[in-house]
Amino acid sequence: MPTLRHSQAGPAGKGLEPVPEMAKRSSLRDVARLAGVSLATASRVLTDHPDVAIATRDRVRQAMARLGYRPDPVLRALGSYRWPSGRRSASPGLAYLVDRWTGSGPTKLEALRQRGEGLGYRVERCILRPGGDLRALSGDLSRRGFGGLVIDLHGDDLPLQDIPWEGFAAVLVGEGLPDLDLPRVSSDWIRIMEDGHRRLRAAGCRRIGILVRRYLGRGLREELIGAAHAILGMHGESTERILITSTDPTVSDGDIARWFTTIRPDGVIGDTPSQAQQLAEAGADVGTGCRFLTVLNGGQRLHRRSVAGYRIDLNERIVAAVDQVHARLLHDERGLMARPSRLLLDGQWVDGGSMG
Repeated sequence: MPTLRHSQAGPAGKGLEPVPEMAKRSSLRDVARLAGVSLATASRVLTDHPDVAIATRDRVRQAMARLGYRPDPVLRALGSYRWPSGRRSASPGLAYLVDRWTGSGPTKLEALRQRGEGLGYRVERCILRPGGDLRALSGDLSRRGFGGLVIDLHGDDLPLQDIPWEGFAAVLVGEGLPDLDLPRVSSDWIRIMEDGHRRLRAAGCRRIGILVRRYLGRGLREELIGAAHAILGMHGESTERILITSTDPTVSDGDIARWFTTIRPDGVIGDTPSQAQQLAEAGADVGTGCRFLTVLNGGQRLHRRSVAGYRIDLNERIVAAVDQVHARLLHDERGLMARPSRLLLDGQWVDGGSMG
């Protein structure tokens, strides 16, 4: 139905004229919906925020033009004041989330800090503890501009469902938290174990066994067990040669002794160098009658004997995770992903006397 307004220019006696009802003015939310981005991203484009990918910025501006969106000049002035010449008053934030198992060593933090700061981020470590308010923590990080998360957790007792993942670009490091569907950087355990199996076969071993500690973190334990079954099955060898040792480290010596007496392997793939000593105490002639390699921490020396195996560069994982977070922020990829990507890294082989 037409509305009436007072006319300034109409002829005498005709001060009221019908005009069409004005169309609804497009909002920034309409722009965000058309461009396929979050409202926060559309707002950052509007205020000339520099931390938005060029392709995303162009898509939002095209949506503005298509909808005839006219930004509030006050808001644009605010953006120009906060980020003059395209520079922010403070760097974007990258948070390193660790728990009591992963947060004690300074080496990985230093690698992350060096890479993150080199890319222009503020880096902060957050130690998560059982019973902590993760929703409050994530809200604080968001308010302070921490849009990227590198998650290095082994514990299973943290209520991670309380974190509003849609607000962050997050990447997991390692094999912990297998039920959290986020991009991940970890080791290629099947490839590493297959290469170890090949080395044992080349050394003349025909009865190869595999040892996995039950008290490893749940994610790493499941990865190693899965790789062990895949490798032995691939070569038509019995998976009964796999031993999952006791959850109690003081009991695992007996587990390994009984297993060795029953299986009598001439080659063993383990997950820690100390298993070479446990095999020796069980009667194995490690290095000659029974060759041994480890998929973790190869190169250590035990009782004058170096242990062959693979060295996993944890700093390399951290640096790769920072690069993944950076790429996701540039492309405005936040929140849980339907098909999370996975970057698999090789281990470095180290020769040792346990292989003869």
